[in-house]
Amino acid sequence: MPLGKVKSVVSGDTIVLQAPSGAERQLSLAHIQAPRLSSNDPYGYEAREALRLLLVGKQVKFEVLYNINGREYGDVSAPIFESLVERTLKQGFAKIRDGALERLDEDQEEYVDKLQAAQKEAETAQIGVWGSDVKAPTVYQTVSAFEDAGNAPLEHGKDVSKTYNAIVEKIISGNRAIVRVIVAPGVHLNIPVNLAGISTPRSGSTTTTAEPFGDAARDFVALRLLQRTVQLGFASFGAQEVPLVTVVHPAGDISEHLLNAGLASVNDHHVVHIGAEKAGKLRQLENAARQQGLNLWKGLPAASAAAPTSAGGLSAGKTISGTITKVISADTLDVDDVTVQLSSVRAPRKNDQPLWAAAAKEYVRKNYIGKSCQVTVDAIRAKTDNFEERPLVTVTVDGKNIGSEIIANGYATAIRHGKNVSDRSPHWDTLVEKEQEAQTAKKGLHGTKEPAPDRTVNASENLTKAKSHLSTLQRRGRISGVVDFVSSASRFRIISDRENINLTLVLAGINSPKTSEPFGEEARDLAAKKFQQRDVEFTVQGTDRLGNFIGHLYLPNESKPFSVELLESGFASTFIQAAESFAHELEDAEQDAKKARKGIWKDFKEEVEDLTTSTGALNVNEPAAPAVPDYIDVTITNINSDGSIAFISGNVGATLTKLEQDMTSFNQAAANTTQFSFAAGHPKKNDYVAVKSPKNTYVRAQILNVDKTTGKFTVLLIDSGKAVTVSQTQLRPLQAQFGVAKVPGAAKSTNLAFIQAPPAGGNGYLEDYVSLLKKEIEGSQLVAAVVAPGNVVLFTIDSKGPEDSVNSFVVEDAYAFIKPKLTQAELNPTWTSTVAKLKELEKAAKNDRVGIWEFGDAVYDDEQ
Repeated sequence: MPLGKVKSVVSGDTIVLQAPSGAERQLSLAHIQAPRLSSNDPYGYEAREALRLLLVGKQVKFEVLYNINGREYGDVSAPIFESLVERTLKQGFAKIRDGALERLDEDQEEYVDKLQAAQKEAETAQIGVWGSDVKAPTVYQTVSAFEDAGNAPLEHGKDVSKTYNAIVEKIISGNRAIVRVIVAPGVHLNIPVNLAGISTPRSGSTTTTAEPFGDAARDFVALRLLQRTVQLGFASFGAQEVPLVTVVHPAGDISEHLLNAGLASVNDHHVVHIGAEKAGKLRQLENAARQQGLNLWKGLPAASAAAPTSAGGLSAGKTISGTITKVISADTLDVDDVTVQLSSVRAPRKNDQPLWAAAAKEYVRKNYIGKSCQVTVDAIRAKTDNFEERPLVTVTVDGKNIGSEIIANGYATAIRHGKNVSDRSPHWDTLVEKEQEAQTAKKGLHGTKEPAPDRTVNASENLTKAKSHLSTLQRRGRISGVVDFVSSASRFRIISDRENINLTLVLAGINSPKTSEPFGEEARDLAAKKFQQRDVEFTVQGTDRLGNFIGHLYLPNESKPFSVELLESGFASTFIQAAESFAHELEDAEQDAKKARKGIWKDFKEEVEDLTTSTGALNVNEPAAPAVPDYIDVTITNINSDGSIAFISGNVGATLTKLEQDMTSFNQAAANTTQFSFAAGHPKKNDYVAVKSPKNTYVRAQILNVDKTTGKFTVLLIDSGKAVTVSQTQLRPLQAQFGVAKVPGAAKSTNLAFIQAPPAGGNGYLEDYVSLLKKEIEGSQLVAAVVAPGNVVLFTIDSKGPEDSVNSFVVEDAYAFIKPKLTQAELNPTWTSTVAKLKELEKAAKNDRVGIWEFGDAVYDDEQ
């Protein structure tokens, strides 16, 4: 007798056998008929179950006794029974088919007697189909039909805490089957189901072609589950009445086995139904199969393949510690000096949801700005036409993933990635789960209520608007707000929800360097580190003529204004004319910085104060002897933006003309081409170079700054004192024969003696001062009386005497004022009448309320 393995049992009298070659044949038991399972005949389920439990997966012998219409009929034997036909009759699972025995030959009389005796035994015992209370189970074909019949709803959920006994009736594909769920004795569900959490390739059928590994996945499941009893749990009831389920065999969860074999992938859409913990376990198994290149993943890159290293030296897998210094949006942050984006997190965009974009940004700012954090780089997003290169990261604060927290509170969503992307967050399943929870709870952008629009008023829009708020803000004392932007060390954009305004605040009593000046960047960095996007308090004492407010800035619960810290760090100088409070503290802080030679005071040399306020080290009884000033002819070559003056002496013109001609000839000669490239590929800060001018000549310069973003160079033309911005194509190495060792730079810098220019800022006074000097003296030949190195009195050809100078008319016309502290050289008796005249002119300008005195005492806006 041939051998076969029982693959499945169709009914109480029909089985499917599988040969070692894989070929299948259906065999019906000869001469008998069992109740039909397909039509739910009474005892049809029990009859099929008896054979299923006895035979499925077992090796048996079989014999075909006859064929009818192509259908094979026979008997089966095994070590525990000789005839399955006889055994089935004896146990009451079937009856002898009507007329079947009459067709047997006479020599089979003994066989007929055995079958009849077996049936008689069951009939007498009233077992099986002969029983008096035989009933068919109630079978439902859909979950909704089951519940509509008044049955208690089936338990379901991510944790699948309740499982049901079930029989896998048919395998449709690797992740889809038809199961019979035994809900209760006599109550069955016969329904299609999908495995929760995974997808498998499409398997083949008579009408469709299989995808690669689709049939392999189906056969893998059939071999292990077909007609086996399993534990089935409902994760979700899914769409089209096809529940998502977990199927656990005694050997384990079939979904995990499919993933482990590389025959399935994690279904991202199911994460919300199975939960992050389960999805994370499945994804680990998928990644392990990817790494090994099993089946589906053969030849594909592993999901965790390392991304390239970023320009900032970060690479996937690297972890750094830092501080969140700026919130650009709810998914993009600055951690120290590095801009990073949260992996798989999408914040609302300004062009889609402007109100939610602002609300989400504020949520992140309020909760995380200034917090210490751990940053793990998940991937590096390469630069494209639309996006900058960006590290994609997981940021944790106090052990919590802030991306997960942002999504959980409804201020962002999880990105739905493609299947084979490498920049998916390793915590993606948790992010999706948190998003689903936020949706269910209608949190944040998942709710029905929009955030309130920003209705804050720009109180610094103009002077009129500022004045309308001034008295109220002055009465308020310390006002709470948030620093929205740090323009410079002494200029801040502040939003005050309490007052429903936004304004520009300029620190009173100090003057900080511009960002282009020495220590300007360091000063701004200090201010940004302390105040960028932080909760603050501020006071207001006045306004400037452009509507900016002047006052002091504090961190909450601190009594010392930030201007004191700036001065102590050497990042500002005092401007006491504009200080109504903290004058002594500001002066003391400045003196401390001077003594310590900090910041802008690193090269400070002690000066002598005005004799009217301090005798200093001078002997008042022995006044200094009058000095005879030097007078030199000068040509004013440039007025710098801070009001300083660049000039060349009158006797260097011929030298500079020849130098320019020689440099131009050298740099235009083809024979010198090999000397036109920089050794390092590009010049560096402080290098001396030759610069091609708009006139196609070459002049000398020194590199002041290199903008790596634009590739532009800011250079100082050392023979004219002008600063210009150029590209590298305009630069050549400066040859030694033209260097400063051979011919020192001709341009010198000076300031008007006795004069203090207005501080830089949005009030425009400094710009007016610079414009005046450009109009009146730039390019002119003047006479300079040298008071001290770097301090001169300038006389024009029209000057009428020693007290009629450029210095006097900038004071007379209220473009500048007299220094509050004069140097020792400026206090020399030679200049006593000059100083007296300047004070007279300044007093008149104050009384006339013109220029810098239009609002009374000079006030300012220290914008850098």
